[in-house]
This record gives sequence, structure tokens and C-alpha cells, in this order.
Amino acid sequence: MPVKVLLQEVRKLKGLSQNELARLTDMSPQNIQKIEQGEAKSLTFKTLERFCKVLNCQPGDLLVYEDDFDSEPQKLADSQKEEKTSKRHSKDSDQPNAAHPPRRGRVHSLPNVVCSVRESA
Repeated sequence: MPVKVLLQEVRKLKGLSQNELARLTDMSPQNIQKIEQGEAKSLTFKTLERFCKVLNCQPGDLLVYEDDFDSEPQKLADSQKEEKTSKRHSKDSDQPNAAHPPRRGRVHSLPNVVCSVRESA
């Protein structure tokens, strides 16, 4: 699935358990688990808004677009770019940025994808 929900990563960075997040968002722990495991068929804006309020984050922190069709050379180039960026950031701060969890592979935030589609049309 190209769109991935990073709820588990952000939740853990904020120091919350699934049960705590469920209680704070008035959802069942089972629904939280389904969303985190990618088993949920959809995610409503209302649910996304609840997560953003409780986790104090933006929708783009919870949703990413991952290309399924990346070639191996592109993956290698992206990983090298990420290594350089992470080395640069590690010099600036020893603490991970809680608002932006670590991401793997080629990742695009949804607002960037929407903008790039509109600009090319």
C-alpha cells in the first residue's frame, strides 16, 4: 500500500501506549492496533484529527506516501542521501525530533505529492 500510517512510530515517540491513545481519542485499543498494523481499510478525517490533537502533530507526520515502484539504484541513492542528512542532524542535536519519526525507503509527505501533481497538470 503506497500510503502508510505512521501512528505507531509517532505514538511511541510521544511515550503513549496503545491503551492510553485509545482512551484519549475515545477509540477502542483494537481499532488503534488495526490502524497501526495497516489492517484498517480507511482512516476518516475525524479520526486523523483526533490523533493530531492528542499527539500534538500534523497530518503529514502521520501519513506518508511510499513508492512501491522504486528501482534499486534509486533506493541506494535515497539511502545515501538519508545517511548524509542524518549525520548532519546528529551533529546539531543528540535528541530525535519527536514531531518527525524516522522513515524508511522513498517517502513523500502527502501535501508534497498533492502539490507536485497539481503543478505538473
